[in-house]
Amino acid sequence: MKKSNLAIFLLLFLCIQGYSQKISLSFNPPTDYEYSTEFDIQSTVNQTIMGIERRVNVSIVMNIHSYVIESNPEYCVVQLQYKKFSIESSDAFVSFTIDSESKSDDPASLIFRSLIDKSFFVSFDRSGEVIDIKGLNSIISDILEGLDPQNPMYAVYEKTLEESFGVNNLRQNFQQLSVAFPSYPVGLNDSWNFSLNSKTTDFDVEMYSTASIKSIGPENVIIQNNSTIVSSHNDSLEIQGMKGKIDMTGSSLSEIQIDPETGLTKSGVVTQEISGDLILQTDEILENEFIIPMKIYSRIRVQNVINQ
Repeated sequence: MKKSNLAIFLLLFLCIQGYSQKISLSFNPPTDYEYSTEFDIQSTVNQTIMGIERRVNVSIVMNIHSYVIESNPEYCVVQLQYKKFSIESSDAFVSFTIDSESKSDDPASLIFRSLIDKSFFVSFDRSGEVIDIKGLNSIISDILEGLDPQNPMYAVYEKTLEESFGVNNLRQNFQQLSVAFPSYPVGLNDSWNFSLNSKTTDFDVEMYSTASIKSIGPENVIIQNNSTIVSSHNDSLEIQGMKGKIDMTGSSLSEIQIDPETGLTKSGVVTQEISGDLILQTDEILENEFIIPMKIYSRIRVQNVINQ
């Protein structure tokens, strides 16, 4: 074989080998592994109430420190602490900011500060799914015990803590910014399906996802994830004394950079668009309904910083 033909053959062989490379992905950070996760969530909520459009912009920034205290063949346990949490919300009429780094003595800021540096524990299986969360509910209970239950805003603070910092919200954040790894090796352009359920006080959300490998390298694997989002009806929703339910559907697209050695998300961007109706029952006897069309657009960025 001529040298030129041999070179072409070797080049083609290497390309085919790279294209057909299969890797096994798993969430596998070793014991004593330490990292910080930064979340930046930007959302826009559009509502139409009695023909009047209302637009609310919401910005959420979080920083969570993680330390792997146990890693075995089936799962790993990670100790987590909130290091920062802030929320900014604004519309045409009002705006507010709550920040854990604020020195303000208002109850909302005190609550945010009370969450900082408190340890709780999350267990992940090897596919990267959250299988257990311990210690977070007790932290929230301790904070609520320090508040005056006679305060007119107590119920609001309780619901905010449970929905913004509780187990379901934390599980949702991790699941949105990761994928469930398959139990078999995958290669470039291979895809697999999985589904996730996210529950809140007022409604449940099902996500049906298809993930695919877009790039494989020695230090990075890029995964693209397409999801369909469907809300479950939940008639237990109550707003200002009216019963209601949320009927919304949408889609989510994410591109996530994975460390192939540990399965840790190094960085990722998620865009979501959900639309539908908030349906309130204004008269239970006459079964009258008041429908508020809604549309929510969110862009979520995540970055993991290794501390060792």
